Amino acid sequence: MVEGSIREVVLLGLPLEQERRLLRDAANYLAQQFRFKVLPRPLRDLPDLRIDLATWSHPSASLRSFDRLVQSVQARGDFCLVLTARDWLGGALSAAELLNRYQRLLPLPAGRARALDLDRILEAQATLEGAVEAAHDPGLAEDTWRWAVRLCCELEPGALAGTSLLQDAHDLAFFSSGSVEYLEQFGVPSTYAKVRRCLSRMSPQAICQALVTRQPPLVSQMMETALRGGEWPSQSMIAVEAAGW
Repeated sequence: MVEGSIREVVLLGLPLEQERRLLRDAANYLAQQFRFKVLPRPLRDLPDLRIDLATWSHPSASLRSFDRLVQSVQARGDFCLVLTARDWLGGALSAAELLNRYQRLLPLPAGRARALDLDRILEAQATLEGAVEAAHDPGLAEDTWRWAVRLCCELEPGALAGTSLLQDAHDLAFFSSGSVEYLEQFGVPSTYAKVRRCLSRMSPQAICQALVTRQPPLVSQMMETALRGGEWPSQSMIAVEAAGW
């Protein structure tokens, strides 16, 4: 079965002049981040998936539930992703979180970045920490490539050869789409060690990008603790694991 992808991203908001301005600013910000045009209305006749960003950003929202929703629509073919918000001042960051998580389904970036060779990136990635994870998860490899493209867009043409950029891309793929599964598979102590290890080697630019990824509350707490240079209390880990985090 051929799975679809997101062919268009549309932003909708309240019909107020101030909100229209904020929505335009949000569209420009997202276009700069993801390197494709964000639309005020659909251009093609495609099935749509409409997501309210207030629901997405609610503390009790389940990322796994959103994953299942996106996968169910993707299984039926290409679609248009419609994001709605009552307040696009905060909605832009929520939209970036969501698009970061599902960026492997997004249109390819425009311009020079489209020519970057996925095979070359994957070959170089084999030397990085986490290569085993990527080898068993094609989605993680795709996300790493997407992050490498986005990071490379900000640098000079030869920057892709640097392993530091590729490590940043791999670590960002962990935060944008891999942390939930990692927590479920390896538990709290190992996940905190992974979070701390990633953040300790990431560039400031990559850390800023990592902070615009949606995490379970526990992983968000881990990131905050690691960035402060703190230790994760062992008793807290035991209590959280016993509660099913």
